[in-house]
Amino acid sequence: MTTAAAQAPAPGKLEFKDDYTPAEAERVIRNSKGLPVGVRPKMVWTWKKALLWAAIAIVCACGWAILAVSPWAVFSIGMTIPIALIMGCYQRFLRPGRVIETTLLGFVLLVIGIIIANPSVKVPDLTELASTSTGPTFSGNPFPFLFITIACGALSGFHGAVSSGLTPKAVEKENQIRMIGYGSMLVESFTAVIALIAAITISQGVYFSTNMSAAQITAASGVSISATSTPGEQADAAVKAVESMKVSDIEGNQMQVTWDSVDENGAAKTHEGAAALEQAAADIGETSIVSRTGGATTFAMGMANFLKSYLGGHDSMAFWYHFAIMFEALFILTTVDNGTRVARYQIGEMLGNVRKLKKFADPTWKPGNIITTLIATALWGGLLWMGVSDANGGINAMVPIFGISNQLLAAACFVLITVCVAKMGYWKHLWIPVVPLVWDIAVTFTADFQKIFGPLSYFTTASKNQAQIDSGELAGEALTNAKAALSNAYLDGVLSVFFLVMMGVFVVVGIVVVARTFAAGKYGAETTSEEPFVESQWFAPSSLVATALEKKVQREYSAKLHELVRNGQAAA
Repeated sequence: MTTAAAQAPAPGKLEFKDDYTPAEAERVIRNSKGLPVGVRPKMVWTWKKALLWAAIAIVCACGWAILAVSPWAVFSIGMTIPIALIMGCYQRFLRPGRVIETTLLGFVLLVIGIIIANPSVKVPDLTELASTSTGPTFSGNPFPFLFITIACGALSGFHGAVSSGLTPKAVEKENQIRMIGYGSMLVESFTAVIALIAAITISQGVYFSTNMSAAQITAASGVSISATSTPGEQADAAVKAVESMKVSDIEGNQMQVTWDSVDENGAAKTHEGAAALEQAAADIGETSIVSRTGGATTFAMGMANFLKSYLGGHDSMAFWYHFAIMFEALFILTTVDNGTRVARYQIGEMLGNVRKLKKFADPTWKPGNIITTLIATALWGGLLWMGVSDANGGINAMVPIFGISNQLLAAACFVLITVCVAKMGYWKHLWIPVVPLVWDIAVTFTADFQKIFGPLSYFTTASKNQAQIDSGELAGEALTNAKAALSNAYLDGVLSVFFLVMMGVFVVVGIVVVARTFAAGKYGAETTSEEPFVESQWFAPSSLVATALEKKVQREYSAKLHELVRNGQAAA
C-alpha cells in the first residue's frame, strides 16, 4: 500500500485538522456540545465595504436634505428605526427566531390600549340607512354589500392565494400549519374588529363627512365642492350634507357633526358644525378631513382618539394619528411585496411558454428574475403614478371593485380546496370547504351581478355621467371630473364582467372535476400533483407554547435521538 493510500480517509469519514490561530479560535462560536455554530464578525476594510459606506453617506446626505423640509419623513424615520430595533432585539436576544411573537406583540399592545381607553360607542346598532339602498357611503342593500365590506377582515382571497412571505419561515412542521394559517386569518379578522371599533367611537357626523366622496356631498348638500375647494367650503358643504340625511344618532336625535376637543385655554369643549370638522383636522395635523374616503383616515382618527386618552393627552393626538397612518402603510407595503413576488413568478411562467424565452421559466435564472421584477414593479408603479398625477385615475379607478374581486378570488381558493379534498377521498369532510364556498359565491356573484345590471351598475353610472357631459352644463374641473368618472365606470364595469365570467367558468370546472372524481372512484395522493409523503424525522410543538403532553414527547424524542446518535457513533 502506498503512503498516499494509507493517509486517505476511509469512505464516509471526514477528517479535520485543528489549525486555528489563537485569534480565529476566539471568534468561533460553539454550542453546549462543543460544535461550531457560527463565527463572530470582524470588521475588515475592503474596497467593497468602502463603496458601501460611501453609498450610505450619500443616502444620508440626501435624507438630511429631505428631513429639513418634511415633518412626515422625520416622524417616519424617528418611529420606524426604534420600532425596528426593539423588534430586532426581541427576536435576537429575548426570544430568538420567534417571528410570530414579535408580530403579535403589536396587536397585544393595541388591545391593551383599547381596554384602558374604554372608548364609548357613538353609532347606533341600526340606522335609517339599513332599510335603504341609496348610500351615502355606498349604494346597495345590506345583502350582499355589507358582507363584501367586512369580508376583507374575515375572508380574503389574496391571503388565501398568496399567503405571506412570512408563512414558510414560520412553519417548522406540517402540524403547525393550522396555527399559522388559520391563526393568521383570525388575527386579520381581529384587525377588522379594531377598525370597526375605531370607526364607531368617533362622531357619527364626522364619520360621514370623512367617508362621503365629493360627488356624494355635492349631491346631498346642493353645494358643489372639489379637491380645490377651501377647507372651509368643504366643511360647510359636508355639514349641510349630513343634516340632509335625516339619520338618528345613538340617542335617537338628528345626527349632528360634533367633535370633542379643547378650547384655546385647554379646557374640554365640544365643537359643532363646520367648526367641528376644522378642529378635528387641526387636532390630527391635517388641513381638512372632508371626503377622505377609503377608511385610512377614519381608522387613524379613531386610533388616535383613544390612544391619546392615556398616552400623551390631547397634544399627542396628531402624533398618534400619523403613527396609525404609518401602521397602515406598513400593512400595504407587505401586500405590495407579496403581490410583486407572485406577479414576478407568473410573468416568468407566462414568458417561459414562448419558445425563445423558455429560460424565464427557470426561477434560478437571475437575469430573468430581475427583468420580471422590473415588469411587476412597473405595472403597480404605473398605477401609483397615475393615481398621484390624476386624482380620478390610476389605482383610484379600481378601488370600487377591490372588495368583489378579492372575494371572488377567495371563491377560487375554496374551489381548489374542494377539488383537493375530493381527490384525496375525504368525502365526509367535503362539506367544510363547500359551505363557505356556497356562501361566498352567493354573496359575491349577487354583488357583481348588481354592479353589472340594474340601477346600481357601473354602466348605469356611466350613462348618467355621459348625460351630464352631453347636457353642456358642465365646464372646467367639473367637466374633467365627469369624463374621468365616465371612463372609470366603464373600466370597472368591463372588469366586473370579466371577473364574473372567469370565476363562473372556474366554478363549473371545479364541479366537473369533483363529479368525475366521484364517478371514477379513484382517490389518494397519486391522483393529484401533491408531493409524495415523506416521514418526519424530528419533533416540534404544534403551537407557540408546548402542551404538557408535547413536553413529554419532546423529552422522549430527545432521549431516543441521543441514544440513536450514541449507538451510531459506537457502531462507527
